[in-house]
Amino acid sequence: MTGQIDLFAFLQPGGLNCLLEVPPDGPVALVAMNLLILVAFTHWVSKQPDFVGKAQFRLTNIGLAWWLLTAGLELQSTTASCKTLFAMAAWPGIMLISVSWLAFISSFALRADQNHLRRDLVVIACFVLIGTVAAWTNPLHGLFYTDEVRLVETAGRLSAQFEHGPLFYLAVFMNYCAVLAAFLIVLLVMRRTSKVYRRYFAFFLLITVIPILANAAYTLFDFTVFGFDPTPFVFTFVLLGLGLLIFNKGFFDIVAVGREVLYYRMANPVFVVNRMGIITGLNTAAKGVVHAENKVGQHLSSIPAFQDFQGVFTMASIEAMPERLQIGEQFFDVDVFPIGLPVGDTDELIGATVLLTDVTDLYSRGRALASAVDVMNNTLNQNRRQLEEIQTLREEAERLADRDWLTGLLNRRRLDESFKQLAEERDDNKIVVLCVLDLDHFKSINDRFGHVVGDRVLKGFAQMMESILPEDAICFRVGGEEFVVLHRAATVAEVVQDLNRLREALDKDPLMRRTDVPPVTFSGGVASFPADGETLDALYAKADEHLYTAKEKGRNRIVQEG
Repeated sequence: MTGQIDLFAFLQPGGLNCLLEVPPDGPVALVAMNLLILVAFTHWVSKQPDFVGKAQFRLTNIGLAWWLLTAGLELQSTTASCKTLFAMAAWPGIMLISVSWLAFISSFALRADQNHLRRDLVVIACFVLIGTVAAWTNPLHGLFYTDEVRLVETAGRLSAQFEHGPLFYLAVFMNYCAVLAAFLIVLLVMRRTSKVYRRYFAFFLLITVIPILANAAYTLFDFTVFGFDPTPFVFTFVLLGLGLLIFNKGFFDIVAVGREVLYYRMANPVFVVNRMGIITGLNTAAKGVVHAENKVGQHLSSIPAFQDFQGVFTMASIEAMPERLQIGEQFFDVDVFPIGLPVGDTDELIGATVLLTDVTDLYSRGRALASAVDVMNNTLNQNRRQLEEIQTLREEAERLADRDWLTGLLNRRRLDESFKQLAEERDDNKIVVLCVLDLDHFKSINDRFGHVVGDRVLKGFAQMMESILPEDAICFRVGGEEFVVLHRAATVAEVVQDLNRLREALDKDPLMRRTDVPPVTFSGGVASFPADGETLDALYAKADEHLYTAKEKGRNRIVQEG
């Protein structure tokens, strides 16, 4: 069916009867369902916490919703004039999808702040305006769609075949340039980024290519869904899948990324093995210890130090693992963390993480200490004074084993024991409070002034903790710039008040007196036993969560609840 089209006929009485001549069928209902899902999803996204490129991502959803709306109206209509009208009406959404997607990709891949949002919005508005004006003024110039429109039967329903003008191809060219630019940005960043982030951008690359392929199939091979361009339907599922990944903490989650960075860069060797003892992953430190680039796919027993382990991982076999082993000339403490099934029998494992801690220096000191004890026993009857000196050396070695070598505070080894003791001795009038403290921007001090200055700051902060906090507060340094305080108090507020006194003292007597650097501050997270957890691990995780909240709220504060 071919004919001249009066695009303004819909303004006349009964002009929109083209939408009412036949009842909506399955394809129209399917489009309507996709539209409702997308609208609900877009509203849900707006209520979620911010992520990089959130505004651009929402605009992409809005553009797709508009395209789906006009697609549904075009599918429902039965006349050439109505189909042409809704085809032209779709172009603001089509233009908005491609340019917003480009802005979203570039925002995530090339910049983490939102200072460019205003500029992005101006570019998006201009881009959409060009395509919209070209399409909506078509009745005046006929350079977008000609007046010759054919109605053909496709997949059992009438669909429109348009004769396209030069402005149509210009709009299509603009859209393809935007999508291809997004594709090239992802490809470039994926090649240059570290392997920690590479899988994220590989997924970006895939979801950018899928709509391009769908549109190419429509443009080059006339592939349709219900007689219509399949691109908006494909893009709907792409955005829904991407959104679920974002908010299911499988994508763009800085905590997840941080775990990967820690895994690859930590100095301690880490092996991840499945239930059968096959190594499925190991970090750079582990590769250095076993002197092999890749042990993935081999059994843990292929490492000589683990040659006695031949079975599968069970709770019993983990308990039987040696607490210390030797690899070459190095000695390591062994910690095995079981990975259980998410549901079902908690004793059944799917694997384990094996963490090795280098204790070569401690082992050497222990051997020296053992030798000293032998000498003491042999010369006890000859020289009592020598015996007393060796006894002092032994006590000092034992004290140092539980102390941080730099600050003199208790170390991570004593944290478990101290917590158990406080928990067992707790009465009904007291609670046990665990505080995780972290010096703000400490890395910048090391980078700018060197580790000597950084060590001085750590020792100064430890001294302030011991002098300002109550005498019964137990202070630990658990690693880097992270400290822990265990305190038995009447209320959490009482402990927070003590920590705030420490913050105020640090502000009055700064550890860095230079005027050209920010003052040294700290952030803290607080959790109490048993309200926030009945084990040390649970309590530590809750306090660490509150610490992250303190960091997100601007640092230099204490957070006792999320």
